[in-house]
Amino acid sequence: MKTLLNKFKQFFHPISATTAMSVPSLPVTWLSGAVSLTLRPLVVADLNQALAIERDVYDGKTPWDRLVFMNELSRQQDRLYLGLFTADDLLVGFIGAWFSNNETHVTNIALRRSWQQQGWGQRLMGYLIAVASARGCRIMTLEARVDNKNALALYRRLGFRDVRIRKNYYEQEQADAVSMRLELNSITKKNA
Repeated sequence: MKTLLNKFKQFFHPISATTAMSVPSLPVTWLSGAVSLTLRPLVVADLNQALAIERDVYDGKTPWDRLVFMNELSRQQDRLYLGLFTADDLLVGFIGAWFSNNETHVTNIALRRSWQQQGWGQRLMGYLIAVASARGCRIMTLEARVDNKNALALYRRLGFRDVRIRKNYYEQEQADAVSMRLELNSITKKNA
């Protein structure tokens, strides 16, 4: 456990042994058939690829611009942004979150369209859930577009529950969002 905490030093605050779950240290390599992807922290040099993924996923728009991403990456004490990369360093997806006391909020998750529906989003979410539990967080929250059926199905499979509809949450598109919540205590107890 000490090695894990040292590797995540910029992301973790001290946690108690009773709330800690095993979280593999980064980088992590995941295999699926002949495909091997590596999970590692995003850095500023990855932003062009992250912005390209956003344009791909959000029909030419980028909800977050470069400055927002740079600000998020600079806040390592309470933010975590991870990228999923091929062997030739192509970013195929990423996930981000902030941590506050006992809560983790998923700020962003996106996969290139050609990499969706293959289980990679579930792996990203699973890793973040493990990190949040290891940090001692009790809840995880997120928002998803009401019309993003695949994302909503994934989050519900992972145990997230609908909290409320947020009207015009995505202002540019005038689209509503579903606020969702996962009780991490129940996840920790299941894995104990």
